[in-house]
Amino acid sequence: MFNLILFGPPGSGKGTQSEKLIAKYGFKHLSTGDLLRSEIANQTKLGMEAKSFMDKGQLVPDAVVIGMVDAAIGGKTGVNLPEGKNLVGAFWQPRGVLCDTDALASLSPRETRCGNGEMAKYHFIVREDLSSLS
Repeated sequence: MFNLILFGPPGSGKGTQSEKLIAKYGFKHLSTGDLLRSEIANQTKLGMEAKSFMDKGQLVPDAVVIGMVDAAIGGKTGVNLPEGKNLVGAFWQPRGVLCDTDALASLSPRETRCGNGEMAKYHFIVREDLSSLS
């Protein structure tokens, strides 16, 4: 399985590039906006949770959106324990990530720290030099 993630603000061309990649390589395209609309229309648990935030003009929490993505790609294989979430199991890691650097620059210090933590986790899992991630 080959996973590729495109990040960028609305209107940056993620959908356009996705269409080209789908046509050339047969990838599956997931749009969080499409997922949100579908989950709400189908009145799923995650959809109703997302709608409760959206109705108040708030952003849908990452955990809710990630749950939708997990379900759309076949679900996670991580297991939650009393000590924390997803401590046992495996996740399909993307082979590539394309990101608009302006979107990265707009992250809060907390989100930047979380991203750095993910890079460190990747390093410890595959034992590669972190400089290869920049």
